Parts: sequence; C-alpha cells; structure tokens
Amino acid sequence: MRNVLIMFSILIIISGCATVEVITFQAEEAKHIDKVSILGPEQSSPLTASITGDANMFYILMGPTIIPQIMMGFATRQANNEEADYLNDLIFDFNIEEIFRDKFRHELEVNTFFKPVVESRDSDNHELMDLINKFPKSHEDYIKIADAMGTDTIIELSVYSYSLKDPGIWWDPNVILTVDARMTRPKDNKILWQNRMTENTKRKPMGLDYMYYRENNGELLRLELEAAAEIVAKALVLDLGFKIKGGINDIREIVTEKVIETVEEYRVLYPYPGTGPGYGHSRGTGYGHSRGNRTTPQGFSINAGIR
Repeated sequence: MRNVLIMFSILIIISGCATVEVITFQAEEAKHIDKVSILGPEQSSPLTASITGDANMFYILMGPTIIPQIMMGFATRQANNEEADYLNDLIFDFNIEEIFRDKFRHELEVNTFFKPVVESRDSDNHELMDLINKFPKSHEDYIKIADAMGTDTIIELSVYSYSLKDPGIWWDPNVILTVDARMTRPKDNKILWQNRMTENTKRKPMGLDYMYYRENNGELLRLELEAAAEIVAKALVLDLGFKIKGGINDIREIVTEKVIETVEEYRVLYPYPGTGPGYGHSRGTGYGHSRGNRTTPQGFSINAGIR
C-alpha cells in the first residue's frame, strides 16, 4: 500500500510539471521576417484559485493518517473550485487571451522591425477564423493562414494558466500568469522560436486582505492580471533578442504603487473587506445564481474547459 501511494504521488508531481521545449530565436532568421501574424485562442479559459495555503500546515500535523488527509484534500479542492467559480463570474467580461495578445502586438510593434498583423474577431472570413482557432495546425494550415493574412511568419500565443493564490499566513496573495509562445515559418514549417514565460506578482503591501480582490467587480484582480500580461509580453520580446522601451522592473514598481494606492483606498471605503459594491454575493456554493453555461457579451462561455 505504501509503495502504491508513493508511485501515485510521483505521477501527480510529474503530470503537474508539464514543460515546453525551449527553442532559441536565431538572430540571422530576423532578416527573412517582415509581416508577422499574431494568433491566439478566441476564448479565455477560466481563472483558477488556490485559497487554502494554510491547509498545508494541517497536512504536516496529521502525519501519516491517510483517510483524514484524503478528506481534507477533497475539501481543499472544493473550496478552491468554489472560489474560482466566484472570481470567474466577477470578471466574466475579462478576456485574458485578447488582452495579452494586444499587449504583445504593441510591444512587437514599438520594439522590433516586425510588422504584426492581427485578424479582427469580427472578420467575415470564417474559414480563416476556423484555421486560427484550430489546434494543432498542419503545415497546410499555416500556409493558408499566412496567404490569407499576407504574412511570412506566424506567432501563436496561448495563456497556459492564470490564477489567484492566497497562501494564507505564509505570505500575501499573488496573481500568477503563464503564457506559451511559438514562432513558425509557414514556407518550410520550421519552428523558429518557442518558450513559456511566467509572471508572479508577489510585490504587495504588507497585510493585504485577500477579500479586497472581490471589491469593485474584481478591480484589483483585473489590474494585476493586465499588468502581468504586459510584463510577460515585454519578457517575450526580450527573449527574441530585442531591447524594449520601459524596463520590466519599472512596470513592476508602477504596478506595486498602484496596488498599494488601491488597497489604501479600499481600507478607507471598506473597513470590512468583502462587503462593498460589486462584491455581490457570499462565498461558497449558494451564492445566488448558477454559473452554468452563461455566455458573456464577448461571446465566450465562462465555463470553457481548461487546456
């Protein structure tokens, strides 16, 4: 039984540590690049939440008591899922894929000599939109996309995951954003560049109350996610070998100051976190309406599956 549990734990760890092969962009390839298609999923996957950091201490105190640990594991998962449901309802109109794609396009435009091309989501070219949203894509798909968009190179962006983590007494809450990027040359189907980048917003005012993320329709959460998207976009352009205008650390300092300013305002307006306007309903399963398959004004379902 002990050996089975050990093997099971190893499998969980391995499955949770998926990586991508890093392919470094070679400077000599840049001279063959002019117009670049920027592609990405139309729909955002749901944000995930981890609000049970303190539970780790109880796991340790329990020792090798398997059944209670399993039961606590189920309770922890349920609490995280319920909080994620709540937060996704709160920011249902926040399309992280679209926001990140726009941030990256801007950074590529102002910091490189590449000419980024983004197809409008309102395009009448349904065949092209179907190819853009297709995954994985074939060599023929890449050629058709490049011909339709008038480009010679394709960059695909995808938000691998984004989450809000509250480790409890250990440290203050933070937002984590992880993005995948790949550059392909359609002519010979060669992958010119590939990487995965993560931004973790751990810079916080001391004593930030997690519940402030629920105030004003998730204003703080939106602020930090958008800032993380901008930082990752800049980091990817740096990874391509270009210099950027406005350092990453400068952006981090600006965001930190904005977070501190926002939290100080909240402490005055909402001395009891989680009670202000936009908070809406109580934490947990009975919070007033079913999340269901409701479609947002942007047209994407807020219960889309996590990739």
